[in-house]
Amino acid sequence: MSLLFDQLNFLSALVGLFFLPGTLFLHAFLRKKLPTLSLFENALFSFVFSLSLLDFGMLILSRLHIPITALSIIGFESLVALFPLSVLFPTLRKLAFQFVHRKRIDPSTASTKTPSLSFSRKEGWLFAGIIVLTLFIKSVYLWNTILPTSTDLGHHMFWAKKIAQTGSVPSYEKIGIETEETEHVRDTLTAPQPIDDFIVGEHLPFAAVALVARLDFVSAFPSLMLLLVNILTILALSILAYRLFEDTLPSKALARRGMMAVLLFAGPLWALSSPEAKYVSGGVVGNLFGNLLIPVILLAFFRALREKNATLLGLALLFTGTLAFTHHLSTFVFLFIALFVVTLFLIRLLLVGNANREPLSEMRDWLRLFLAPFPLVVLFSLLAITFVVYTPTYLHASAID
Repeated sequence: MSLLFDQLNFLSALVGLFFLPGTLFLHAFLRKKLPTLSLFENALFSFVFSLSLLDFGMLILSRLHIPITALSIIGFESLVALFPLSVLFPTLRKLAFQFVHRKRIDPSTASTKTPSLSFSRKEGWLFAGIIVLTLFIKSVYLWNTILPTSTDLGHHMFWAKKIAQTGSVPSYEKIGIETEETEHVRDTLTAPQPIDDFIVGEHLPFAAVALVARLDFVSAFPSLMLLLVNILTILALSILAYRLFEDTLPSKALARRGMMAVLLFAGPLWALSSPEAKYVSGGVVGNLFGNLLIPVILLAFFRALREKNATLLGLALLFTGTLAFTHHLSTFVFLFIALFVVTLFLIRLLLVGNANREPLSEMRDWLRLFLAPFPLVVLFSLLAITFVVYTPTYLHASAID
């Protein structure tokens, strides 16, 4: 019974911390300003948006000297959820009334936004089959390796547990040993030195789940959390592939087939690779979160620039800030990707810009998007968090040197 209760607590914490806040915000404040999103895009954006709210919220609590406890996290998340719920209350009340009285929804009042990604019956079964096969392969591997099999997860859980025990963001420091060679060789301890390899965003989500669900860090929950991130990464790669194929292939049916191919390679075929499977049980936290955030950010940027949507661009900037507070190496990878894309666009502009003014016009439209209110608010909020609330350790002078 205790094991079942722990599992229910864990699942409730995952939904309440990583899906519900983002879903409420997207539907209450941004739905009318966003382009049509598929079910999977809604799930991905909700997860990353909730992750952003949780990470930055815990950093703000620590900065305000409010102890990070289960009560403070639940209180913060409740306040975060209260605002969108107050906006959605009339709609929810109307839907509940229609459900209770079995009234049919008036088509004229129903939302005109429908999912832009729809499977045929065969495609739906194929998609579900690939996901089930992926989960089966990963579950077989994790059956005997659900507890940490390398030092990575142990290192990260040490810092996550320190957050849970102290109720504050830790100071990433270490003490080294210096050897003095004089008349007698003598080893002395150095003063505390900053650690640049650990980023606070790698530890805050685990600390939050452990506190809210009252789970022990020496258990299966860290690996299960990483497995969830890993599965969402496969979905993110597939959806990103579909959006790219939409513009390059002649029909959406072919784009969906291309998406299935990516899902097959990124899912069950990649899961057979030993190094990929070891990332989850080994606890390579930063890489796994980075592998999820990079395709989600690229998806948000791509759709924002293609559809000239400032709200989606603001989300892309927010997700980029979350990546920067989660894993520095993944942030550098994303910056190289962005630099490569910008370079290709400038080359295209130089080659066809004189004969065709379309690339130059696109650039002007994109610059206007970056100057829209919502992206600017997100950008300045990230800067304020970086310089006022918490500066990542890899931005310290010693780390840069």
